[in-house]
Amino acid sequence: SASGTLSDLGLTGQSPFGFVTFVSRRDVLLALNVRLTWDSSDWVLSNPPDPTDVRWADMMKDQTRAMCSYMIGCALNVILISVFCNLVTLIRLIFQPNMNHFGSYSAVAEGLVQTTSLVLVLSFIPSILVLVFDRFFTITSGAQMQRAIYHWYVFFEIAFIVFATAIGTLTSDWVVKWWSGELSQWLMETVVHKAHQGLHTHLAKALPQSTHWYTQFLVSQCAIHCMELTRYINLLKFLALRTMYDTEVARSLSEPEDQDYYGLGSRSARWMTNMWIGIMFCQISPVTSLFVFANFAICRVVYGYLLLYAETRKPDMGGSLWVRMLRDLQVCLFLYVMLMVGYFEL
Repeated sequence: SASGTLSDLGLTGQSPFGFVTFVSRRDVLLALNVRLTWDSSDWVLSNPPDPTDVRWADMMKDQTRAMCSYMIGCALNVILISVFCNLVTLIRLIFQPNMNHFGSYSAVAEGLVQTTSLVLVLSFIPSILVLVFDRFFTITSGAQMQRAIYHWYVFFEIAFIVFATAIGTLTSDWVVKWWSGELSQWLMETVVHKAHQGLHTHLAKALPQSTHWYTQFLVSQCAIHCMELTRYINLLKFLALRTMYDTEVARSLSEPEDQDYYGLGSRSARWMTNMWIGIMFCQISPVTSLFVFANFAICRVVYGYLLLYAETRKPDMGGSLWVRMLRDLQVCLFLYVMLMVGYFEL
């Protein structure tokens, strides 16, 4: 029972969460559709997570303290967004002036260096988010943790990859003008002369100029998918542990894979980013669609093998991530319309 499990874990006190076992599936469906009080937030009924996936300690948190911790966690995530916005600017300011040394290959070198550095920096985001979630959020199951990772990580991926050129141009121009002492004049010109231009105009000016960058990014993503097929992180852990333990113990200790970066939440965020690139640039740069198709064809082979035959079995999430991804695609279509309106206005 839940109480026995909590006592075994050394947890005491009252919890706002509880589990109810029903005799038939019909009773379960009836209970899920019943409104117990006039305020729907008093009693929230949902299907329980897998018993092995429950995070019992988070269920024992005091609700008042949990709400305060949640606000602090959201504030930390906002600070993290601003820090990475500055990192995107820094990457652009560092590498762009030094690309002329490559001559006719400067565009290719700039794309590869900036893409690799940006992907490397963003790869640490899931681990940082998990640290914030563990400390400040109330996460009742591993599946909910994956949903929370996707909720925040997809914002980082789309903002700093799909809109990297737009954000990098705005912030880097601000820094350059401030450093040269022309910030006030630049701000006045921007406000006065460009006040009539909306977001769609800025997107149309910034994004189409860097279609080659997104193509190189998709090529690097294909390489990353193939690297994941080798499970090199688990292999390195196994080789290191085999020096201290026998083969079977080393193999069991090297599993499972890191759920921060290789979990369903972060993977879905990266897949969604690639889909956004394909939709946003399908008309401006049709060749990008070919790279997106090749990317997802490789994903079908790589993850079709990993999820079924190589990696540990994940708890069933009931399709909640799929629904959220479809909603994000609706947002993508809206921004695609904005981009094309601005593009044809130029």
